[in-house]
Amino acid sequence: MPAFDLIPALAAYIPRDRVANLIDDTPLTRDGVAMIADISGFTPLTEALTHGLSADQGAEELTRALASVFTPLIAEVHRFGGSVIKFGGDALIVWFGREKRVRKTAVSHRAVTAAWRMQKAIGIHGNIPTPIGTVTLKMKVGMAYGPVERFNLGLASVGYEDVLAGETLDQMADAEHHAEPGDIMLDEATMALAGKRVSIDEMRDGYGAMGRLNIAARPKPWPELTWEAETAVSLAEQLAAYVPQSIYETLLTGRNEVAELKPVVSLFVQFHGIDYDADPEVAHKLQTFFSQSQRVVARYNGRLNRLITGDKGSLLHIIFGAPRSVEEQEERAVRCALDLQAECGSMPFIAMQRIGVTAGRVFAGPVGSPNRHDYTTMGDTINLSARLMQNAADNQVLLEAPVREQLDDSFDLTDLGSIRVKGKSMPIAVFAAIGVHRAERMKHRVVHLFGRERETAV
Repeated sequence: MPAFDLIPALAAYIPRDRVANLIDDTPLTRDGVAMIADISGFTPLTEALTHGLSADQGAEELTRALASVFTPLIAEVHRFGGSVIKFGGDALIVWFGREKRVRKTAVSHRAVTAAWRMQKAIGIHGNIPTPIGTVTLKMKVGMAYGPVERFNLGLASVGYEDVLAGETLDQMADAEHHAEPGDIMLDEATMALAGKRVSIDEMRDGYGAMGRLNIAARPKPWPELTWEAETAVSLAEQLAAYVPQSIYETLLTGRNEVAELKPVVSLFVQFHGIDYDADPEVAHKLQTFFSQSQRVVARYNGRLNRLITGDKGSLLHIIFGAPRSVEEQEERAVRCALDLQAECGSMPFIAMQRIGVTAGRVFAGPVGSPNRHDYTTMGDTINLSARLMQNAADNQVLLEAPVREQLDDSFDLTDLGSIRVKGKSMPIAVFAAIGVHRAERMKHRVVHLFGRERETAV
C-alpha cells in the first residue's frame, strides 16, 4: 500500500491528539478531563452471538455488534474534541485536553456533554439481537478534571505505548467505582467547573451522580486529517512506530486484521512502586520497566497488549496467540511470566509484582470505529486472568488448571488448591509457578537497564 493511503489506516490505531501532534506538532495537553466509559454485558453477548455458530461466523457476528456500539460512542468523543487513549477490552479511556487559552469550564462542559450523549447513544444502540434473544449493554462513566502525565513508552522496534498517568486518572477510576450502570459520576473539580450546566442527583463519597444535562456544549470536532504528499513516507514511518508489527505488516498489504474466536493465553501483571505524581524520575523508571517488559514478551513471541497505570498498582496485559498463533502457548507464557518476575520485578524501584495466567477461547480482533480502533481481546479467559492476578501473593505467578495441564515436568509448580473469584459460581483450581529446571530453561542474558534508557519523546 502506498504511504499516502497507509496513513489513515495507521492513524486509526493511535489517539487522535497524538496523531495531530505527529502530523503538525499540535502540543499535547497536560490538564483536562479524564473519562472511563465501562460497558457491561459483553461476556453474555459473546456467548449469545457464538452459540451454535462456527468460529468464523461467531467472530463476524460479534464484530458487527461491537462496531454498532463503539462507532456512535467514539463519534461523540471526537465530536467534542476528545481522544480515545486506550481500549481496555470492554472500556474506553478518553482524554479531553485543555488547549492554551481555553477555559477549564469550556473543556469540562464539552466532556460532560459528550458523556451525556454517549449514554443516550448506548441506550439506542446497546440492545443487540442475538439467536437466543436480545442482550442489553449498559455503560457507567467516571470523570475527573486535573493534570496528567503523558508518556510515550517503549521500543520503536516493538511499538510505542501512549500512556496517561497521575492522580487525575486515579480519581477517574474511583469515580467509576462509585457508579452503577447508566450513571455518569463526576469528581468535585468537574462538578464545580460544570456548575449549573448539569444537575446532580446524588452524592456518593464526594462524587456526584449526574442527573441531567441542563445546557449542552457546542461541538468542537477534530478536523479532517491532512498532510503534504512529500511528507507521506516519513509520516507513515512515525505512525507505524505506534502500531504492533504484525498489524502493520497486514496493513501494508491493503488488508485489515480479521477478527477471530481463537485460543489464547492471557497474562495480567500488576506492579507497584512507581509514583506518577511526585517522583521526578518517573518517566525514566517507567520507560526502563516497560521497554524491558517488551523485550521479555518478544523473546517468547507474545504481545504486550496494553499498560494501564494506577496508584493501587499498574497493569500490563500480555497475550500469546493473537494476532498470530504460536506453538506451545502455555509454556511460552509461563516462561515469560517467570522471566518478568526475574528481570522486571527485581528492578530496584519495583516493590512487587503479581501475575495471573489463564488459557481459553476469546474474541480477538479490531474493536472500535472505522476511524479509531485497536486490536484487543475480550472474553471470560481475559477476565479470569485479571482475577487470578488480584488473588496472587506478592511476586507470585498464579495459573489456572488448563494452563497447568499443558506444562511438562520441567516446570516447578505448587498446587494451591481452589479459590473463589468474582464472576465464577464454582471454585477455581490454582497453581503457583515457581521456576523452570535449569537444564531445560532457555538461555538468556539478564540485563537490568536502570540508569541507561531515557523516556522517548514528550
